[in-house]
Parts: sequence; structure tokens; C-alpha cells
Amino acid sequence: MASYADKKAALLGGRSGNGPRAATKNAADKAKKPAAKPTGVRPLPAKPARAGLRSSGLSAAQRADKKKEADEEYRQGMKFLQTSLTRWKPDHFSATSYFERAARFYRAADEHAEAKNAYLAAAESFREAENFGSSARNYALAAGVAEGLGDDREASSLYREAAMSAHMTAAKLERPEPYLMKAAIAMAGESLEEAVGIVKEACEVAVPAEVVESGGEGFQPATAQLDCIRNAYAFLCEYGKFQEVLALEPRCKIMYKAMGQDLTLNQYFLSCTVLMLATSGFDAAWSLFESHLQDTEYLHSELCKAAENLLVALRSYDEEQLAEAKKQRRILSLSPYVLRALDRLTSEGVEAPLPEQLTSAGPAAATEAPPLIIDNSLPPSEVKETEAGTNDANLNDELDALNIGGDDDDDDELDLT
Repeated sequence: MASYADKKAALLGGRSGNGPRAATKNAADKAKKPAAKPTGVRPLPAKPARAGLRSSGLSAAQRADKKKEADEEYRQGMKFLQTSLTRWKPDHFSATSYFERAARFYRAADEHAEAKNAYLAAAESFREAENFGSSARNYALAAGVAEGLGDDREASSLYREAAMSAHMTAAKLERPEPYLMKAAIAMAGESLEEAVGIVKEACEVAVPAEVVESGGEGFQPATAQLDCIRNAYAFLCEYGKFQEVLALEPRCKIMYKAMGQDLTLNQYFLSCTVLMLATSGFDAAWSLFESHLQDTEYLHSELCKAAENLLVALRSYDEEQLAEAKKQRRILSLSPYVLRALDRLTSEGVEAPLPEQLTSAGPAAATEAPPLIIDNSLPPSEVKETEAGTNDANLNDELDALNIGGDDDDDDELDLT
């Protein structure tokens, strides 16, 4: 009697998983294939290709059948939008299910342009029916198809429509910030300035102006709002928009404090010191560093000490000391784009004026940049802050370096706020 494994092998042809059956080769053919000779040179990684639209894998006859089904579903949906003697206004609620099925069938038939139109029809009908969450999701699906077809500007516009629908959801069940960030990423290939404007808009939605004016009092953000601020920081660093990164400081402070992410805020402070050195010089960076010392958590952290060592090395015009300061592990944990700006610093200042984009490429080449890497935390082995027993000693060293107080002063009487 055949075992279960034998039956499975006979049914699947010796393959595993649910993918299509691969062509088999006999042992003689495999033996004839020459082995690859080691070259001793590690090949360079291939550039990430643009994510296109995947084929359904159906045969031509099956795709034709799916297209007929999609056309019928779309036609039925349009019937509910027509008025008659018995229907005085369009029935958007009933039409949505037909449009969604039509979009799925068009995708199965590899008719992606028609699928995008069906998603748009569903999104608009859901908006008319005041089902804003479903409207946002269908706008996003249409934007994804447009992006796969290579129309980045239309994709960005559709993501913004998704954000608008998400903003109208009851009790904020859908957040607009993720859609706005997707719109910015899609627009970056067409116009970097417009993309930066969308990022700023997303940050203003995540942390409104009235919250900034109140200092974050009573602010209770959602995770999507936190992700928006982190993604905005990564996006602006990646494209060399350092002034915009520095302008995020009020919103970063409010967001990270509200979410209890003191370590991430401290990393942001350190990044701002480095970027201010690279863009505005030593005096502006020192003033910014002194303003950050008002934060007690930052004052007691190793990241504050790393920023101080970097500034002291620059003030002393010591290249060796500066090189050691750049190698501090707290410095090396920053975003790679921030570190690239740091590499240009010498004891005499910045080697050359920083370009608008560190890659010295235009918006067209910006699409080939590596994926966004949000460096918002250190490895678990490095997250541990200084022990409580050494905090007082480090604090005294920092105050001495800043010429605050004297050796005979009583540190307990200092007002560090």
C-alpha cells in the first residue's frame, strides 16, 4: 500500500510548496553542467529594480474569461449609478461591491489599467456612501496600480485622495499620515520639491500647529503619527534636506516625549548637532547644543557626551581628536545620511559646500536611492544608558566643560532646568 509521502510525490511531481511546477532535469544533464569557477571577487549587488505589476499567471483563455466577468461586474455596478423613474438618485452603496469584484477580475486578467479605473469607481462610490475607510483603501489600491504602471504623479495624487478619505473617518479609525508619506515617496521621482512639501503636510497633520503652540500638553498620538515623524526624518535625511530636518525639532520633541521614546529623541538631538555643524557652522551648532541641554534626559545621556566631544574637537582644531570623536559608537549609530555629512567635517570646517542632495543626482536619479531606513533605535546591547552611579561624575565633567560653576561650587544648588 502506497504511503502518504508516495501519493504526495506522485500528485505534485516531487515539488514542494504551492508554486508552479518547475522543469526537471535528469542526473546526466546536471552532471554535464560545469561548476562555476570562483573569481575571488565578490560581485556587486544588483540595483533594486522598480516594482512592477505581477502577472496573474493564468492562460490566455482564462484571462479572457476573467475579463468578461470583470466587464459584466463593472456594467452591473454602473447600472446602480443611473437614475430612473424608480431610482431617483444613484445607489452608491450597492455599486461598490460590483466595482470591487470587477477590479479583482481585471487584475486576474492582467488588465491593470481597467483595474485601476474600477478601484477608482469603488473609492468614489464608497466616499459618496460615507464609508470613508473603504474609500481610502480603494484609492490606495488604485494608486498602487498607477505606480506599477509607471505614472508616479497620478499615484501621488491618488494617495492624497486616500489621505483625504482617511481624514474623514469617524473616530480616526484610518490615519491620513501613511497615505501622505506614500504620496511623497511616489512624487520624489517626479518633483523633489513637491515631495518635500507633502512630507511637511504629513508632519503638520501628525502634530498639528495648535499642539506645537501648547507645547504638547494633553497630546496623545497614535502609532501612525509616530511612524509619520520617523519616516519624515528618514526621507528628508535621504534626500539631503537638512534644513527641513532641523525644522522638525518642535514636533519631534512633542512626539517622542508623548510616546516615551527618550532614546530616540536623544538620537535626534545628536543628529541635529551634526547637521547644524555641516550646514551652519560651529557657533550655530554650539548654540543648538546648549539649548538641548535643557532636556534632563539628554544631559545625562552618552549621546550628549558624544556631541560635546565632537564640538570640543572642532573647537580645538585637532584633527586626531576629531577623527576619534567621529568614531564614537553613539555617533556611528546615526543615520548613514547624517554620517555622510559628518565625513565632510574637518577641523577647519566643512570641506566643501554641501550639495542640495548628497548623491549629487537630480530627482530622476533619486528614485534609485536605497530604501528608507529608519534608524530610530540602537541595538539592544547598546540601548543601556549609563549606570546611576556614574551619572553624577559624567554630569560634573559636562558642566566643567561648559564652564558652569567651579570646583568649590556645590552642584546640588545648580538649577539645571
